[in-house]
Amino acid sequence: MSTESGGAADDLITIRLLSGRSISCNWCVVTRTYEAFFCREPGEQANKAMFDSLFEEARRVFGDVPVHVLSPPKAASDDYPKIRVSGYFKSPAIREVTWCSHLILAWFQESACPLVDASNMRRLSEVEWDSLARDCEL
Repeated sequence: MSTESGGAADDLITIRLLSGRSISCNWCVVTRTYEAFFCREPGEQANKAMFDSLFEEARRVFGDVPVHVLSPPKAASDDYPKIRVSGYFKSPAIREVTWCSHLILAWFQESACPLVDASNMRRLSEVEWDSLARDCEL
C-alpha cells in the first residue's frame, strides 16, 4: 500500500506526511486486538492490559525503538476495533547525523485488509515524526 510513488519495492507501506517527509514500513505485525486474552470482560482494565502488552510486544519484536499508538476509536462496548497493526517505520535522519530515523507506529481497525484503512492512512499522515521518532544509531 502506498500513498506516493517512488517507495522501495520491498516496502509494505509508504506515506507522505503532511510535513512533506516520506516514511516507509517494511516490517509489521497484524494481530487481533485482544489476542493475548483467553477470557476477558470488556472495559478499561482489559484495555489497559492490552496496551501494556502492545508496548511489550513492540519492544520484543522491534527492539529499542520509540512507539507511538494512534488513539483507537472505541465502540459502545468499550472494545477497540478488532485488528491491531504495529509497523516499523523508517525515514531519513532527523538531524542528519545518521542515515535514518525510526518509529514504531500502531493503530486499530476493523479488518486486516487493507493493511491500512482510509481513516488510519489519514491519521498516519498527520504523525509528527520529528518529535516522536529517534535517529538510528550507527
